[in-house]
Amino acid sequence: MDLLSKLTQLVQSGLTLFTLLGMVAGAIQCFFGYRIFRIILGVIGFIAGAAFGAMLSGIYMRGEAGLILGGILGGVIGAVVLIAVYIVGVFLLGGLLGWLAALGLFALDQRTPVDLVVILFGIAGGVAAILLQKFIIIFSTSFTGAFAVIWGLISLGFGNLGAGDFNSVVESVLANVLLLGVGTLVLGIAGMVVQYRTVPPKAQGAPVGQTAQPTTGHALQRAPEGHSSAPRPPALAYELSRLQDLLESGAISQQDYEAKKADILEKR
Repeated sequence: MDLLSKLTQLVQSGLTLFTLLGMVAGAIQCFFGYRIFRIILGVIGFIAGAAFGAMLSGIYMRGEAGLILGGILGGVIGAVVLIAVYIVGVFLLGGLLGWLAALGLFALDQRTPVDLVVILFGIAGGVAAILLQKFIIIFSTSFTGAFAVIWGLISLGFGNLGAGDFNSVVESVLANVLLLGVGTLVLGIAGMVVQYRTVPPKAQGAPVGQTAQPTTGHALQRAPEGHSSAPRPPALAYELSRLQDLLESGAISQQDYEAKKADILEKR
């Protein structure tokens, strides 16, 4: 039995457990996706990298050990790349949404997807994701998380999870596609509202996970270097004191002192 068959058998044997774990992960993603987006990118990168690494290992190496090693190595590389090159992950997320939107439009029109149109939609989605990062991330995490939760609820309620029959689970979900759509829509909107209300405002250009420093209504001003923030003495006394210092240091004569003193008192 090859590795893929063993993995399939493992998933089917614990289908209820995997469904519950998927629902928990989906709920966390739905309501906290923006805060943990780097973690989500890491998971996506690991899965994609593991699949690619296992595929290459299957071509150039033989045996299950090679597939496992290639999958782990590819997964780690994929996770590190998407976390480190954050903007690439955002672009890929938008590209995925654009690709899905294109496929959906062709499906509604009952036409075969045109590769060029799908690619252009993907590129447009990636560019939009970079320009509208906060909205795209919150939108995508809210609705994909909501989809996972509602899928799990329908599977638990109508699917034959105990028997480990994945095909019957898919059929039960497809038979309740309206419930899946409405439930995903309602829960996804709720997730977006919660995320927008709980995510703190970001400084311009700040990455996800880094919050702007709190500020008060008035910016705090530092006192110029060399000057104390303590209250100054009364202006008249201060000027007379300085004038006295000039006299005692010999910088001005007694006559100049008297004249300047009279001038200050006259202005006051």
